[in-house]
Amino acid sequence: MLKQCRRLFLVFLVVCFLLVLIVPGEASSPALPPDEILKALTFGESRPTLSADGTWVAYTVKDPRQVSVTDGHSDRFFLPTGAPSFAAGTDVWITNTDSGESRNLTGSNGANWGVSWSPDGNTLAFYSDRDGRARLWIYDLKKQDIRRLSEAVVRVIDPWQVPTWTPDSTKILTKILNHENPTAKSDRDGTGLLDREKKEANPIVFVSLPAGKASSGAVDDKSAGLVKDQTTQAEYSDLAVISVATGAANRLARGRAPVWYSWSPDGSHFAFADMKGMDRGEVYRVMFDLVLGSPEGKLQVIAPDIVRQTWAFTASWSPVGNQLSYVGSGGDEDGECYVIALGGEPRRKATRSPHPSFSPLRQPPVWNSAGDEMYFVSGTYAVWSISLADGRAREIGRVPNHKVYSIVGSADEGHSGLDTRSILLSGLDVDTQESGFYRLNLDTGVVSQLQSEHKSYDFQRIVSAKYGGKVVYVAETVKHSPQLFVSNRGFTKTRELTDFNPSVNQLPMGSSRLLKWRTGDGDVVQGALLLPNSYQEGTRYPLIVVVYPGLFSQCLNRFGLCGDTFFPNRQLFATRGYAVLMPDLRLNGKSLMADLVKTVLPGVNAAIDQGIADPNRIGLMGTSWGGYATLALITQTAKFKAAVVVSGFGDLLGLYSEMDQGGSTLGVSILEQGDFPLPGTPWDFRDIYVENSPIFYLDRVKTPVLIIHGMEDVNVAPFLADEVFVGLRRLGKPVTYLKYAKEEHGIALYQDQIDSFNRMIDWFDGYLAEQNPAQKTVSSVVGPMPMTP
Repeated sequence: MLKQCRRLFLVFLVVCFLLVLIVPGEASSPALPPDEILKALTFGESRPTLSADGTWVAYTVKDPRQVSVTDGHSDRFFLPTGAPSFAAGTDVWITNTDSGESRNLTGSNGANWGVSWSPDGNTLAFYSDRDGRARLWIYDLKKQDIRRLSEAVVRVIDPWQVPTWTPDSTKILTKILNHENPTAKSDRDGTGLLDREKKEANPIVFVSLPAGKASSGAVDDKSAGLVKDQTTQAEYSDLAVISVATGAANRLARGRAPVWYSWSPDGSHFAFADMKGMDRGEVYRVMFDLVLGSPEGKLQVIAPDIVRQTWAFTASWSPVGNQLSYVGSGGDEDGECYVIALGGEPRRKATRSPHPSFSPLRQPPVWNSAGDEMYFVSGTYAVWSISLADGRAREIGRVPNHKVYSIVGSADEGHSGLDTRSILLSGLDVDTQESGFYRLNLDTGVVSQLQSEHKSYDFQRIVSAKYGGKVVYVAETVKHSPQLFVSNRGFTKTRELTDFNPSVNQLPMGSSRLLKWRTGDGDVVQGALLLPNSYQEGTRYPLIVVVYPGLFSQCLNRFGLCGDTFFPNRQLFATRGYAVLMPDLRLNGKSLMADLVKTVLPGVNAAIDQGIADPNRIGLMGTSWGGYATLALITQTAKFKAAVVVSGFGDLLGLYSEMDQGGSTLGVSILEQGDFPLPGTPWDFRDIYVENSPIFYLDRVKTPVLIIHGMEDVNVAPFLADEVFVGLRRLGKPVTYLKYAKEEHGIALYQDQIDSFNRMIDWFDGYLAEQNPAQKTVSSVVGPMPMTP
């Protein structure tokens, strides 16, 4: 016993000695290996689906390691099998919401996506290329059997385009390859790639006609109409109904570009939105027809020439199936609700009453069970309704200081759920960034909080069972990756269903807090601040500022500060002793560069004033518009000791004028109609375009810059990164340029992510490492820039 005590005492002394040797701060916690976070499983882009009774939830899980360079973008939208690019490395999973039992149905065999339970809850439909081609498969829940349903090759490019069941669970509406597509090569794999075989002169001709003669632009010289851009061509397909009993495919609509399609509640009709192209090639002016079809193949355009500011389109059926409704997007129709009666009447506005803009994003108008009222989430904190009897719009309830994101409906997204006199809402507390669920009483307008927590919900991945009252949703924290949760509709019994990435979630991660400050104009703004995982109060750390226009304080409770949206996950920096700040940025189209300085630099100073950031070790990075913001800032201040620009640009004139292979022009739409549009065209406001283009001020840059760009970027053309590098190189500035083949707008392939992240870390480490105090200097803003008021 005495010997044991002595041994224990010696062990105790050794442990104490080792603890004394551990230096507090960065050395006390291990750095998160890049491959550990980048190989973490994520939820696929397809939305979860619940069986009718809520017992089983199906969803997709993506393994980044399965996305290899061979899956790269030989075609912008499709893998060689005809599966969409986003589905690479994705499996179909199901989980029992009662027992928590989970199954990987597809076993990492091919690309698998687009899950949809049959209305009777017995069969799961999904897409897969597990046999070499992208086709429709089904899983029989009772037999636990998977089989290919049809020989037809599916043609799907959007995660929201899923197999759509008839109400009686006997047929499935889906998109399949059209072999007569004149713009596509219909090879055996059904990839639809452009035929580049050189047989004879075959140029792509673009035509622009004077205003009034045609919308302008054409893919050939025989017709002058809408531009059939690459997205429209990729959507080109046949809409077919496939029998579950026989697998036979009946093509109901040939040679269309359906982006949304749905059966009526009784299965007697279906409707789809046919994307016809882009007016003048502008991506914010996409033209659609809303088409009504019958199972016999009779088609009728019930709402022609709908112009939207997005590729997406969703609509909803009234409960008895005699009306369709949707919310407009862009221009004079933005946020307006329209109703189309199937009796032949033209579409009409649902109300003439004043109302805020209704959100058109993914959720269509929500009908009550009687079909005489619709509910909407507005751009404010409120929920509104429209009475179809008198066309009156009114606010029916609000959650103070909360952004209401969605009305949680049943499995049928056109209906409000089980309660007839109350609806379930999801939202975000704008002060604390907590996510929650709320119940709105339709009779009294009273809102009851059901659940609120320091988590972030994926508001487009909340599903509710048609029967049984279960709600399944995806939630995450800044330290833990997204997981599935299940609850009853009263949120008195909430459980975590999945446990993906346990090795990552158990590692020490940085915590987050809100940081508030005043801009140069005196406005109060805030940002999400991620602290090092070894953070100690009173110790200063190097700070990396991540910039992008928008409200990114909402990333506060998202894993790695929106690590899945903007590569890389910020915990990779936090576990290496860095603090990370993502400020909210509201910009004015007349003074983009000046606004960035007024907003970002006071935020940096706030982090310094609170004793968190070392004023001599500040870095900066941004992607896309964030890359522009990074360049804009380093041309106006020397405060940042290192900068990283990913998929960025510095030339507004160049962005305005870029055009992709299909003829579409993203820059025109963004700069004229985006979130912070410029006052007009470059010909009317030349000075504003020039004065807000960092490319003309590269001679002022004092910050070393790392530029990262994909060679197949179609959003920000690679030449825009080229000209930044060429300019900095010509001026003798320290700059390194990484160009990745097969990458588009951002870095997607696993091996490229590993490489680029290691280079980012080396870049920041090289310039932000602890310096000799005698070498530290206080940076100041470079001299004033000419700005047009």
